[in-house]
Amino acid sequence: MTIFYVTLLLVYIFSLLARCICNKRSKKASIFFMIIVCVILVLVSGLRINVGDTEMYIYSYSLIGPGYESNGAYEPGFVLFFKLLKQISSDPQFMLIVTSLIINVCIIFTLWKYSNQYYFEIATFLYIASGYILVTMNGIRQCLAAAIIFACTPILLKGKTKLYIFIIILACMFHSSAFIMIPIYFISRIKPWSKQSILLILATIIAMLLYQPLMGIASAILGGKIAEYSKSTEGGASLIRIAIYFVPVILSYLKREELSKGWDKINIFTNITLLSSLVMLFSSINWVFARFSLYLEPYTFILLAYMIKNCFKGSERRVIYYFTIICYTLFFFVECPTNLNNIPYKTNFNLIQFLYY
Repeated sequence: MTIFYVTLLLVYIFSLLARCICNKRSKKASIFFMIIVCVILVLVSGLRINVGDTEMYIYSYSLIGPGYESNGAYEPGFVLFFKLLKQISSDPQFMLIVTSLIINVCIIFTLWKYSNQYYFEIATFLYIASGYILVTMNGIRQCLAAAIIFACTPILLKGKTKLYIFIIILACMFHSSAFIMIPIYFISRIKPWSKQSILLILATIIAMLLYQPLMGIASAILGGKIAEYSKSTEGGASLIRIAIYFVPVILSYLKREELSKGWDKINIFTNITLLSSLVMLFSSINWVFARFSLYLEPYTFILLAYMIKNCFKGSERRVIYYFTIICYTLFFFVECPTNLNNIPYKTNFNLIQFLYY
């Protein structure tokens, strides 16, 4: 696990340097150090040979050929993507490097794009310490779709509805669960903590109380994966993870007046963060629903980093800043081995292997 702890430290240091040596005109973090952060993440992620479902994707990649049919196991866009990569190289390590490059660049570049609004190092730190980086090494298909959609945050903020929905449809070609971002696009535009927000919270609680009959109805009508999810025995999300998801929600409510006076686009991040926490709350019943949070969690990194910078002052800001670092570091130390099932990180790259041991 040492490789991930070192990665967390290095990413924080270089992201902090990026923020301290910011562009004087745009106030954005240094693009040079941002690129270094991307390189670190891509190398660690792209040079792995295990972690989660990596071995399954390696096996699937080896099967790709002219007459390959996934028989519904993978969406057509993802199969086509694999076929295109296979035309360039049949080495599965190439596939892992390319997918890691797309996912990490999409996420880090988007975090950097708005870094004049918040502490860039906090956002990138949360990307790793929340365990999201580990998930990107596990669910490649879904994280590709999520990263592409997150990279289209400028389109979301500008309210270009038709273009945004078109991109989501394309992302569904990689993972069908991306459709969730269509209703979320509209929900994200309501006023935070309005009557609509309260109704959304109440609807989630009611759905949790009526989970079994609702899933029974959904399974009967839709069948397919819904039926599989209703029979899942994976258990629910941990209370610690649920509590972590609700921290920025509680802070955004307490600091709602300060948020209303700041960046006019922050309301969208506030609403998506609330939705992310509600999804995680619902996943306390069945873990499979936590997969939908992959599309929402990156917006949480921006909101929390923004609040620390803009909603607190003086010593209070310093306390919140370091308290966030300490708490998420402890969370990462607890969750990292669990997410990896205590299986050591492996790579074919000797330098990384040397550093690990």
